Amino acid sequence: MQINNSEMSADDLFCEMSKKYRVLCFLDIADIVISHKKIFELFSEIRKDIFLPDERLVLYSSENLDQIVLDHITRAAAKVDISNFFILICNSHDISKKLKKANDKYGYDKNLICNEIINLKKTKLLNSSNLYDFKTMCASPFSQIQVDKNGDSRPCCKFNGTLGNLKNENTQSMFLNKNFSNVRKKMKNGIKIPECAVCWEHELSGTKSLRQLLLDKYEEKLNYGWLDNLEIRDLTITPSNICNFKCRICDYGSSSTIAAEKIQNSKSTSEIHEIKKYLKEISIKNNKNFLIDSINNVSEYLENLHILGGEPFMHPQLEGVIDTLIDNSTANKITLEFNSNGSIFPKNLIEKFQKFKSVEILLSIDDIGKRFEIQRGGKWEVVLENIKKFNEIKSEKIFIKIATTVNIQNILYLDEIYNFFHNCGIDILWWYLEDPWYYCIDYMNKDTQDAVIKKYRKHEDKELRNIACRVASNSPFYNKDFLEACKYYDTMRNQKFSVAHKELIKLMTNEQ
Repeated sequence: MQINNSEMSADDLFCEMSKKYRVLCFLDIADIVISHKKIFELFSEIRKDIFLPDERLVLYSSENLDQIVLDHITRAAAKVDISNFFILICNSHDISKKLKKANDKYGYDKNLICNEIINLKKTKLLNSSNLYDFKTMCASPFSQIQVDKNGDSRPCCKFNGTLGNLKNENTQSMFLNKNFSNVRKKMKNGIKIPECAVCWEHELSGTKSLRQLLLDKYEEKLNYGWLDNLEIRDLTITPSNICNFKCRICDYGSSSTIAAEKIQNSKSTSEIHEIKKYLKEISIKNNKNFLIDSINNVSEYLENLHILGGEPFMHPQLEGVIDTLIDNSTANKITLEFNSNGSIFPKNLIEKFQKFKSVEILLSIDDIGKRFEIQRGGKWEVVLENIKKFNEIKSEKIFIKIATTVNIQNILYLDEIYNFFHNCGIDILWWYLEDPWYYCIDYMNKDTQDAVIKKYRKHEDKELRNIACRVASNSPFYNKDFLEACKYYDTMRNQKFSVAHKELIKLMTNEQ
């Protein structure tokens, strides 16, 4: 509503508001959008568990406020847990429709921020260039970089494409180069870039995407500083393909054991030549300083170092890198993360882990028992014994989680995996395989889909229920390539996938 037809100064407005409310803050909106974090800091400082009914946070501007400004204020209130009821915007324009739209996007209750239309004297010009559209936001290009075995770099493992190479520039310069900057600019402006299609498809199907997982993990840090000071906070390195497992969903680029198997069994000289050429390119001998080169120029700001594989605990330079971080006094502010197949318990590193801020070990366990052995090529008894050892070292500093890659091979057995590790007291992260496509759960026939939906639609785990919804949203597909892949590995490895996965194969072979 409009309360005054004549121009009102900020001082006069304050007097007017003070007659009606207990004014907890009185600020020109231009002053709280000078940085992304400003309003979060302001709201955090003011927040109380209980506000009095007549208390108000009064924000004002004569400018016609952009939607992104109102989105930003509404989202900050929700994240800090201040009801919109206690926020009042005094403005020279009717912004009620924009406020409703903002509340639909980011609000957490039915109250809208109140808008009083007042003919204000000219206030400061607004600059909303520091604000971000969080509906398309992802933490990765604003805070992290992933360096692959051959030096190719991108924001995360789901990003389709490369944005630079360690052979041409260091990690810091890559993070700030034109390619990374363009990705950030598009996300900031609300554009869903095609390179991130995997995450958008997951969210559309109802399953949790990596984008959402990263926001769960880093959103508070983004709000309180990371977006105002772009630096590499999270570095993911895949230093080699050294691995003692040969997972059916994997390839020679990520497993030296698969590479050796391929060379031994391939009848194509060109394929053998291609594999050997690649192995030479990524070999530790030719990239002896890869791990050190990757962390150079970023250690001042680095908060998370994520090391993948292969199997990272097999890498001969790993302990040296850990020692370097300890020796240069940066370990105490860094969280170490590892993706391990569980076959190796790094006894020699446990004491050194205590020097770091925290350590998170993700154990890639896609199934249990005999099914695990066929799918991943390792010994279940060995891995199970190591899981127990890992579970014993859990502490306030060391975190152990199971990372299960959801794919057709284990789709009917996720409840067994859930029950097993739930009883062990270990949390599970559900990852989703997209490539090779014929292992992806979007490509199953109707019998298999029906079985999955029936099994998980009412499961106590939300993500398993989401999986049922995702499967239900896809058209049936007779996946001949999956069946051929099963036979291919059975023949080469003298295994019987159909025996260990009897129910699955029976369903998947029905052509209908």
